[in-house]
Amino acid sequence: MFKLTILTIGKYKESWVAEAVEHYKKLLSKLVKLNIKIISPPPNSGSLCSSVLIKAEAEKILKAKGQTTTNKNAPGGKTTERH
Repeated sequence: MFKLTILTIGKYKESWVAEAVEHYKKLLSKLVKLNIKIISPPPNSGSLCSSVLIKAEAEKILKAKGQTTTNKNAPGGKTTERH
Protein backbone atom coordinates (compact mmCIF):
# COMPACT_ATOMS: atom_id res chain seq x y z
CA MET A 1 0.00 0.00 0.00
CA PHE A 2 1.29 3.47 -0.87
CA LYS A 3 1.77 6.13 1.75
CA LEU A 4 0.72 9.67 0.88
CA THR A 5 1.40 12.66 3.11
CA ILE A 6 -0.20 16.00 2.38
CA LEU A 7 1.29 19.03 4.10
CA THR A 8 -0.95 22.07 4.37
CA ILE A 9 -0.39 25.51 5.87
CA GLY A 10 -3.05 26.57 8.37
CA LYS A 11 -6.39 25.11 9.33
CA TYR A 12 -9.35 24.84 6.99
CA LYS A 13 -11.26 28.11 7.00
CA GLU A 14 -14.49 26.72 5.59
CA SER A 15 -16.38 23.74 7.00
CA TRP A 16 -17.07 22.35 3.52
CA VAL A 17 -13.30 21.96 3.00
CA ALA A 18 -12.99 19.75 6.09
CA GLU A 19 -15.98 17.70 4.88
CA ALA A 20 -14.43 17.30 1.42
CA VAL A 21 -11.09 16.25 2.92
CA GLU A 22 -12.81 13.59 5.03
CA HIS A 23 -14.78 12.38 2.01
CA TYR A 24 -11.66 11.96 -0.13
CA LYS A 25 -9.71 10.41 2.73
CA LYS A 26 -12.41 7.76 2.92
CA LEU A 27 -12.33 7.16 -0.84
CA LEU A 28 -8.55 6.98 -0.98
CA SER A 29 -8.20 4.77 2.10
CA LYS A 30 -8.59 1.66 -0.08
CA LEU A 31 -5.64 2.71 -2.25
CA VAL A 32 -3.23 4.63 -0.02
CA LYS A 33 -2.43 5.26 3.60
CA LEU A 34 -3.20 8.98 3.76
CA ASN A 35 -1.69 11.33 6.32
CA ILE A 36 -2.66 15.00 6.35
CA LYS A 37 -0.37 17.22 8.40
CA ILE A 38 -1.47 20.77 9.17
CA ILE A 39 1.44 23.15 9.66
CA SER A 40 0.94 26.39 11.56
CA PRO A 41 1.34 29.49 9.40
CA PRO A 42 4.39 31.71 9.85
CA PRO A 43 4.06 34.41 12.53
CA ASN A 44 2.55 37.66 11.23
CA SER A 45 1.66 35.93 7.94
CA GLY A 46 -1.16 38.41 7.34
CA SER A 47 1.27 41.33 7.23
CA LEU A 48 3.99 39.72 5.07
CA CYS A 49 4.34 40.49 1.37
CA SER A 50 3.62 37.49 -0.85
CA SER A 51 7.24 36.71 -1.78
CA VAL A 52 8.35 36.71 1.88
CA LEU A 53 5.29 34.67 2.88
CA ILE A 54 5.98 32.05 0.20
CA LYS A 55 9.59 31.68 1.36
CA ALA A 56 8.52 31.43 5.02
CA GLU A 57 5.88 28.81 4.19
CA ALA A 58 8.37 26.85 2.08
CA GLU A 59 10.83 26.78 4.99
CA LYS A 60 8.10 25.52 7.35
CA ILE A 61 7.10 22.78 4.89
CA LEU A 62 10.70 21.64 4.39
CA LYS A 63 11.28 21.72 8.15
CA ALA A 64 8.18 19.52 8.63
CA LYS A 65 9.67 17.11 6.09
CA GLY A 66 13.03 17.15 7.88
CA GLN A 67 14.79 19.17 5.18
CA THR A 68 16.29 22.63 5.08
CA THR A 69 17.34 24.91 2.25
CA THR A 70 19.81 27.71 1.81
CA ASN A 71 18.32 31.15 2.04
CA LYS A 72 20.98 33.29 0.38
CA ASN A 73 18.97 36.44 1.12
CA ALA A 74 18.95 35.83 4.86
CA PRO A 75 21.57 37.61 6.94
CA GLY A 76 24.54 35.28 7.22
CA GLY A 77 22.87 32.78 4.87
CA LYS A 78 21.57 29.50 6.27
CA THR A 79 23.35 26.22 5.71
CA THR A 80 21.54 23.61 3.76
CA GLU A 81 20.94 19.97 4.29
CA ARG A 82 18.67 17.68 2.37
CA HIS A 83 17.84 14.22 3.69
